[in-house]
Amino acid sequence: MGHIHKRGVSSLVLCCLFGLLAACSGATTDIGVIGRVDQAVITSLPEIAKRDEAIQLTFNTYGDSCTAATRTEVQLQGLEATVTPYDTKTTGTSTSPCVLVAFRIEHTATLVFDQVGTATVTVRGYDTSSDFGGKVIEVVRTITIQ
Repeated sequence: MGHIHKRGVSSLVLCCLFGLLAACSGATTDIGVIGRVDQAVITSLPEIAKRDEAIQLTFNTYGDSCTAATRTEVQLQGLEATVTPYDTKTTGTSTSPCVLVAFRIEHTATLVFDQVGTATVTVRGYDTSSDFGGKVIEVVRTITIQ
């Protein structure tokens, strides 16, 4: 049975006022923001999978209207998988500013475990209070590989 653990997450409530606008400055790619107290980070991962079979992991990062998924890196070693999402925050303009409302940004990764046992999947990202460049937290889930 899978278990989800959030490490390093404080009791944080993300408050955004709909319609609050800000001009985004520059284009930056960095590790995605995953820490949200009101949403599940990992949205799809089976509890049981077969050895050497592709497993689809789906999870969310969060950003504003100027943030988009760039890539997802996967490091596999034995029964350990570390998944790191990267998002890009682009520049808003005076005619198209960034809307500071939290948007979910879907990421996917394909995992293939070549051993039988309990596998650990760790998704790494920033907590919501830090945006880009802050405190890295981990969401951990285990699955049984048969």
